[in-house]
Amino acid sequence: MPNVFQNIVTRHPLTKDGVYEWDFAVSGYFFFKFTKAPKAVSLDDLSQLQALCTGITLPDINITVNDRQGLGGLRTGVVTSLDMGTTFEIRFVEIVHPDGSYPLLYYIAKWANAVRNFMTGVANKDTAFSMNDYKAHGVFLATDPTVTKVVVAARVWGFVPTTVPMSNYHGDIATNDFIEYTVPGHIDRIWPILEDHSEVSNFLSELRNYLETAGIDIPATT
Repeated sequence: MPNVFQNIVTRHPLTKDGVYEWDFAVSGYFFFKFTKAPKAVSLDDLSQLQALCTGITLPDINITVNDRQGLGGLRTGVVTSLDMGTTFEIRFVEIVHPDGSYPLLYYIAKWANAVRNFMTGVANKDTAFSMNDYKAHGVFLATDPTVTKVVVAARVWGFVPTTVPMSNYHGDIATNDFIEYTVPGHIDRIWPILEDHSEVSNFLSELRNYLETAGIDIPATT
């Protein structure tokens, strides 16, 4: 990609030569997986979340600036601290499990119950004694529609669910709809990373291998 575009004034990609200088990033092609699971549940359990995830909300990273006022009301902004958002939300659909496995909401509840037991309010000494036991890490990717170029990538550290979203289930005998939950969670760190980062490149390779194995290219018909 050139460092300086031709259309710095018109700000559209089509040049006078009929060449498009860039392609717009399109939302919706995103992927997320956990790279470290808490002790209460396994990575295999959480892999359902990767398959059934329909939405992700990332927190912002903010720089706090305080104004210092001088003579005549002139102000100077002074950077004072980092204010990193800690709310990370995952939305997913629930499904019927014909193989007898548990609903995905069960694993969220099992995770939360280990952190603070729903009957006693204490942590499980075997699975939630330490933050190393009950917090998870993950990686987020957003790609172009071909799933070959990374548009946004971020590492997420220290995720723990803060809500078991029971109220997301709305039962109405006159309405039949699919069930969708949003799980808010607390994270300790999030930061953007580049496409050549090992976690990103490995995750992208997994996605590409799956798509190629699944035969996404429709064969020509006669």
